[in-house]
Amino acid sequence: MLNTSMVYAMDEVKTERSNLFVLALMYIGFWTNVIETPLITPSILPLFQALTLLVGFAYFSFLMIRKWDLNHLEIHFDMPANRLGLITLILWFVLGLSIILSEIVRGTSPHVGVMYFLYVPIFFFYIIPSSLKTPIYTVCRAVLISGVIVILLSLVTEFPTIGVRYEGITNNPNSLGMVANQTVLAAASLFYMEFQKKKFKKRKLTLYSLAIVMGLLPLMVSESRTSFLVVAVGIFVIFVHAVLTKRLKLKHLVVLLMLFLVVYNAFLADFFQAGIAARISSYAGSDRVLAGRTDIWRNIIQNASMFGYGFDYFSQYIQIQAHNDVLQFIGMYGIPSGIILGVFYVLVSVLGLEFSINKMKKEYAIIPLVFIIGYIALGSAESVIGFNAKTPVMVFFNFVGILLLENNDRK
Repeated sequence: MLNTSMVYAMDEVKTERSNLFVLALMYIGFWTNVIETPLITPSILPLFQALTLLVGFAYFSFLMIRKWDLNHLEIHFDMPANRLGLITLILWFVLGLSIILSEIVRGTSPHVGVMYFLYVPIFFFYIIPSSLKTPIYTVCRAVLISGVIVILLSLVTEFPTIGVRYEGITNNPNSLGMVANQTVLAAASLFYMEFQKKKFKKRKLTLYSLAIVMGLLPLMVSESRTSFLVVAVGIFVIFVHAVLTKRLKLKHLVVLLMLFLVVYNAFLADFFQAGIAARISSYAGSDRVLAGRTDIWRNIIQNASMFGYGFDYFSQYIQIQAHNDVLQFIGMYGIPSGIILGVFYVLVSVLGLEFSINKMKKEYAIIPLVFIIGYIALGSAESVIGFNAKTPVMVFFNFVGILLLENNDRK
């Protein structure tokens, strides 16, 4: 007969599989913010997202409540693991309050600020990460599953043509690039974590390698330079960590490099040269290296105010997004909100670095920093921040929660 510890372990595995399924479903739901295809009725997409969010909120809230001893009214909330984490969390609440104040001063409903103040920290920072048994692994796997599904549907619907910007089933090539960069980061992170194990499984390494190639293909033909930068930064962070911690030996590096060159020359070279490489070359040396973003940024800075111009400022008046998270907040909610968001990004990056040092012996030590830095790189040239936005934002929020709680000690 199975002893109690074995039964408990099996139950935990089953629970984490359910966690993975629900979280992946939620991430797919958030990807609907960028999906646009004749194959799907547009009105279905927001309903699907609302349903997945409702299911996820109910499911993870139930898991959290189940831990409480309600008979004795013992309700416990984990606090940030250290002083920097506490300061970072407080700063987020200050950000929410600044948005609420901006909305009140402008005479509008403060519901957006309330969502940032309560919904994001309670659900994404706390409930989801604290409900996961292996949060970093589960988040990475959920990102990978959701991204692969969107990419596969894109490739099946219309395979990319060399030299033509490709958007798949998304609303524009940059959106597909966003899906691709998250897929590559997740696959590379899972590959790196598996590779560090003494008895790694070759089957898993092969699957993660295929997922990386699957993500690189749409990344290259989308010609999204920002997403290319995100992947480059993420891989660089992993590489630096592998070198500094001596996790990657020279022979391993040579083998990985040779395998990549074989795959690149066989499947990716033409798409890369005619796609992202050609687009980068077309802007190199010109005064439009940032594709007109400097004009947008200059306009925002020149017209910046203390309380901003509201949620619809960019869609109705500027008629183009800020292409920068901090400047997006300055335009919508005012200078203080933008500055607070920028400082929050800095503190979260420091938390990620601190986590990687404190957990140096763990195979997952560097992974939160990979996604944090990757997201900040994405938000430096695109407007992605939001309380109900695209999947990379929600993934970022989840990793912020993991860093605040440092709950991987339970693994």
